[in-house]
Amino acid sequence: MSAVQEAALDEYMAQRTRGNAGQPGLWPEMNDIEPDLQAFASQYKNVATVFSNVIFDTSQYGANTVFESMFDWLDEIMKLASVHPETLFVVRAHPAEVFPHHESEEPVGDWLKERNHLAIPNVYFIPPTNYISSYELLKISRFCLVYNSTIGLEAVVLGIPTVTAAAGRYSGVEVTHAPTSQKAYIKLVEKFLKKGPPPVEDSVRQRARYCMYQFFFRQGLDLSAFLESPNWILKAIDASALHPDNSPETSIIYKGIMEGGPFYYPH
Repeated sequence: MSAVQEAALDEYMAQRTRGNAGQPGLWPEMNDIEPDLQAFASQYKNVATVFSNVIFDTSQYGANTVFESMFDWLDEIMKLASVHPETLFVVRAHPAEVFPHHESEEPVGDWLKERNHLAIPNVYFIPPTNYISSYELLKISRFCLVYNSTIGLEAVVLGIPTVTAAAGRYSGVEVTHAPTSQKAYIKLVEKFLKKGPPPVEDSVRQRARYCMYQFFFRQGLDLSAFLESPNWILKAIDASALHPDNSPETSIIYKGIMEGGPFYYPH
């Protein structure tokens, strides 16, 4: 990455950690960890933060290559929690579960409660309406467990070892620990719980940074000109605004579909 690209990514990441980037309205505020959680976490040998996805997210299409579903994965994590009382498992529900007009019909909190997983003493659940900073949670975590959420990639950039459980946008980059079977996944997490994970190498962190730059600055097409904030509802616009000659984003989409071009911004 060039110095300009590095600086652009640093600035964007600074905005993300303050909740000022990404989906409008998703993070109306971003809070530090409450003293109660800090005190509770200090009682444990390890903290493993578990980040769930929203089940309807487009990232879940084709994701289930190791587990049958995200809930199947969470079930296995809760089984591990029940036999590792020395580790605090902080389960963070995705804030998009309660995003206006897109509320999840399968909230993680409801599922955990129905399965009686919230009764496990070393499981701490953070609901989607609690805007604790995920980055502050990573600071107290020995390692991070994600299904395929982008926070897993960000965790690696911050030097936090991460285990992914599903196929995702950064699967092929090889920056996370990504077992290819349920048996291998459980065995690896057990090893991390007992012995701790290996540190993230600098070369891996830099590769993760390059991957993030590609996601945020090249592959993420900015269609905000056609949407109303904060609920991402389509604006009443003249159809001519969508013509490939009038928008670099629709031009990229048009060329991708009609000419087989790449669906990302040029360098």
